[in-house]
Amino acid sequence: MANLASIRCGFYRIPLPVVLSDSTHGEMHAFELNTVRLTDAEGAEGVGYTYTAGRNGAAVYAILEREIAELFAGEEADEIERIWRKAWWALHYGGRGGPTVLALSAFDMALWDLKAKRARLPLWNLLGGFDARVPCYAGGIDLDLALDKLLRQTEDNLAKGFRAIKMKVGRKRLAEDIERVKAMRAHLGEGFPLMVDANMKWSVDEAIRDGGVQTVFRSLAVLVERRRGFCSAGILARDNGAKFNVSGSSGSSCAGSTRASVFFANELGKKLDRRVGLGDDDHSICL
Repeated sequence: MANLASIRCGFYRIPLPVVLSDSTHGEMHAFELNTVRLTDAEGAEGVGYTYTAGRNGAAVYAILEREIAELFAGEEADEIERIWRKAWWALHYGGRGGPTVLALSAFDMALWDLKAKRARLPLWNLLGGFDARVPCYAGGIDLDLALDKLLRQTEDNLAKGFRAIKMKVGRKRLAEDIERVKAMRAHLGEGFPLMVDANMKWSVDEAIRDGGVQTVFRSLAVLVERRRGFCSAGILARDNGAKFNVSGSSGSSCAGSTRASVFFANELGKKLDRRVGLGDDDHSICL
């Protein structure tokens, strides 16, 4: 049986060596890490986590330690969908986002990790087994880095073996974003996968109709000469509490970050005439 014998939660605050910033979250002096360790009656262990940009980690910990642990002690861990629904509605009145969803995300990940451990399969295989290798990119929280430091950070990531880069956009003047994207494109060369992330700085109108994202798209398309580029626009769009990001340029896509948002992302994809394919998910902070 996979009954949960113990639910142990951890909370860690990790100071950053340099202060980071993006277009919406302000200065980040530390990251916070919340962990969940589930042990079943047979001794198998599953681990999940979530993180914050320095605030609300204690609230996430309180939900995990006080609510999740009380709700699910002794539950059958393999019944993940039932558990998820029970947790969603049990915690629903106190919040349908924020710390509640971050806590639920970490717990959900730990359940799947435990299920894979019990099946003696890697998680990717348990979930369908398409490919053991996943393309990775290096992304920095680098909106306010001077251009020379941005390029130096990029060189460090290339030296580590990354073959795709994501940079922040969303400065007060769009012209500054475009200048930085052009400099990065020139530095990386044609055809190198380059993504941008505005962290929800632009409204839908600004991003789609008023030219914000489209201008960046055009800059990328011109600079890469019709080669594929990516833009993770981070458009702020909510419906029933779901958040989703829009990604797109010549041949790219849009995809949702939450279970509920898959529908809304597909609907937006239809409006943008873009296929759903490349997800820009922060899996540990969304469901």
